Amino acid sequence: MLVSEVYLERLLTSRVPAAETVLGSLVWLALVIGLVRDLGTALWLLSALVGLPLTLRLAERPSSGPTSASLSWLRALAVPVATLSSLSLPVAGALGVVLSLPWLGLTLLVSVTGLFRLLSRPSAKTPMTAMDIGLIVVGLSGLAFTLNLMGAETFASVELHAGAFVVPLVAAEAARWVRVGWWVPVVPAIGIPAAASAVLFGGWAALVAQLGIVLACAVVATLLVRVGVQQSGITKAALTVAGASLVAGSLALAIGETGLDELNIAGAQLDWIPSTAGPAGAIGFALPALLGLLSLPASPSTSQRRTMFHLGAPTREQRSRLVDDLFAQAAGGDVNPLADEAPAGYRLLRLTRPVVDFENSCEALWTWAGHEAAGIDLSPPHPPILTGQNLLFTVPVGLVTITATARVVALISDEDHYGFVLATLDHHPIVGTELILLDKSSDDATLTISTIWRPNCVGARIFGPLAERVLGRVGQRYLDGIAEAETAAIGARMLDLVSEVSKRQYAVSRAAIRAESSLDRSPSPAPEVVTKPLGELEALFATPFHAEVHEPDDGEPATEPDDR
Repeated sequence: MLVSEVYLERLLTSRVPAAETVLGSLVWLALVIGLVRDLGTALWLLSALVGLPLTLRLAERPSSGPTSASLSWLRALAVPVATLSSLSLPVAGALGVVLSLPWLGLTLLVSVTGLFRLLSRPSAKTPMTAMDIGLIVVGLSGLAFTLNLMGAETFASVELHAGAFVVPLVAAEAARWVRVGWWVPVVPAIGIPAAASAVLFGGWAALVAQLGIVLACAVVATLLVRVGVQQSGITKAALTVAGASLVAGSLALAIGETGLDELNIAGAQLDWIPSTAGPAGAIGFALPALLGLLSLPASPSTSQRRTMFHLGAPTREQRSRLVDDLFAQAAGGDVNPLADEAPAGYRLLRLTRPVVDFENSCEALWTWAGHEAAGIDLSPPHPPILTGQNLLFTVPVGLVTITATARVVALISDEDHYGFVLATLDHHPIVGTELILLDKSSDDATLTISTIWRPNCVGARIFGPLAERVLGRVGQRYLDGIAEAETAAIGARMLDLVSEVSKRQYAVSRAAIRAESSLDRSPSPAPEVVTKPLGELEALFATPFHAEVHEPDDGEPATEPDDR
C-alpha cells in the first residue's frame, strides 16, 4: 500500500471541519456552479461529497462499536470517487452507467463494513445497532443512483435515497447520549426502509407507510432535540434546527408523494410543499445533525473489540494490531472440553479419526501441521505451544476471512496422551475451550478435537448452524492434516529450525523441537514447559483460569452527559 493505515489515521482524525469535509464542499460548489442545473442532483452531490464523509467519521468513533480500518479508507476515497461518478450526470446511456459504478462499488463496501460490524458485536441490543443499519443502507443509495441512470423510475427521487442513511446513524448517536432503550433508535432504523418499500405498492398502503416514516422521523427528531438541550451555543442550535427540519422534511415528503393524490387535494399554492422535502432533509437535517454530533467530545472506548469479519484477507497491519491486543484480553471459556455433555447454553462438537503413527502425529501436532492443512494462518508464525501463549488465527471462509484469538491454557502429556487446550479470547466469534488430543491408550491411536462453545457475537448467534458447520469443516481438515503429515511435517519444520539457528545440528525428537521453539521468545529466558497428565484436566477447569471481566454495553457513554 502507498499509504499505511497508521499514517492514514493520523492524517484524517482531526476535529470537524475535517480535511475531506472542506475538500468535498469545494468540489460540490464547483460542480453546482459549472455542471448541475437541477436541485435534486445538487442535493445528491451534497450527500455524496459532504454527507457520506461526515457519516463515516461519526461511525469511526471508538464509542460506536467494533472498529474497522476499512472506514478510514472508505472515508478517504469518498470525495474522489463521488467526483469521478459525478461525471455520469451529464452523460446519457451506457457510459453514464459505467461512470456510476465506482460510486456503487464504494457504497457497497460501506454496506459490507456495516454488516461485518453488526455481526462482530457482542449483542444486537445496543443503540449502535442502528448505526450499523445506517451503514448498510448506504449501499442502497449507490444502487439507487445507478438504477436511476439505467432508467428505473422507481428510484427517480435519488436525492432522497442518498440522504436516507443519515437518519439511523444520527438516531444511534443521539440515543447513546440521552440513554434511552436500545430499541428506540433501532425501530426507526429498520422501520423507515421497510415503510419506503411499502410506498411502492401505492394507494392507501403508501399513505400508511408515509405516516410511519413521519412518526419514525419524529422519534429521531425528539432524540436530537433532547441532546441539544444538554448543550449550548452553536451545537445546541444545530441539533435543534436538525430535529425541526427532519420533521418538516418527512411531512413534505409524505404530502408530496402520496397525500395530495390520495386526498384529491390540488392547487398551485400547494406545489411548493413537495419541493421542500429534499432541502429540508439534506441541508436542514443531515448536515446540522452530523456537524452538531461530531462537535461533541468523543467518549473513550469501552471495549477493544475489533471487527472479526473481513472481505478478503486482513492486511499485515490489521493483524499486527490484533496481536498487540492479545495480552489485554481475558480468556472467555472455562468449561471442560472432555465433558460428556455441554453445559446449558453451550454446544459440543467432537471429531475423531485414527492416526497411523502416534509419535509422528505428536511431532505434526507440535509443528502446527493441522492448522496449515486447514488453511489457517497463525500470528505470530510458528509460535511455541506453551501455557499462556497467545495466538491469532486467520480463517478464510470463501470471500470472507474470520480473525480469531485464543490462548494455550494447558499442555497434556503422559504415557498414552499428548495434546493441548485452547481457550478463546474476546476477539473470537465463539466463547469456549478446545482440546486437541492424541490418544494411544487403546489398540489404535486416535486424534480427537473436542470443542465446547457458545456464540460470542451477533453473527454466531444468527448463523449458529452455519458456525457449527464451519467449525466442523475446519476441524475435519485439521484432523486430515495431522493424520497425513507424518514425517514430511517433521522434515519441513526441521528445515525451518535449521535456518533459524544457523544450521546447528540436533536430533530429531519431540523434545528437541520443543526446545528450539522456546528460542522464539528470546531474549527472554526460555520458559519452563509444564505439562499435565490427562487425568488432571478436569481439575484444571474446576477453578476458572481467567479473571471475571465486566464489559459495559458498547453503546453506553463512559461518563454522564452532564460531565462532558
